[in-house]
Amino acid sequence: FADGKRIREAVGPSKREAELVLGKRKAAVREGKFFDVRKETNIAFGPLCDRYLKEHAALDKKPRSFQRNEASTKVLKAFFGETTPAKQIQLAEVSRFIVQRKEQGRSPYTINSEVAHLSHLFTWAGKLRLVAHHPVKGIGYLKVKPKERYLSREEIRLLLAACTGDLRDLVLLSLG
Repeated sequence: FADGKRIREAVGPSKREAELVLGKRKAAVREGKFFDVRKETNIAFGPLCDRYLKEHAALDKKPRSFQRNEASTKVLKAFFGETTPAKQIQLAEVSRFIVQRKEQGRSPYTINSEVAHLSHLFTWAGKLRLVAHHPVKGIGYLKVKPKERYLSREEIRLLLAACTGDLRDLVLLSLG
């Protein structure tokens, strides 16, 4: 076990060989050198968010997703604080954030989006070994009503133009 997680690996053909490797792994864990033992940094939440936006969101996300992440980051920084150490953000604070956003009249879609952004931020930071915990794990998302959406006249025209024969008739019937 390392950091409360069971680690398993295939070692070799004999039990004796496995016991020797287990001894080496336990020694490595004690010394903090085992690959799954994470040393958490003292990074503050604000710089962590800025780094996430610069190193991940700006490079790997589409422009609209990046803009949404920037907006979510402003809200998250305002709530959790720029200088708060990331390791101090716990499940209880995330729950308080959700309650506060609900009291402010934000829609469940918005709140879920902000919580998802926070979750992804901590997942990314965990992969880089900047944090050793994930405060969003265990938080459920708010229930949302399914959005009703209707095709615009232009979308209907494009859909019918793409269909031929029996498929066009079926689409016309479905649109009715």
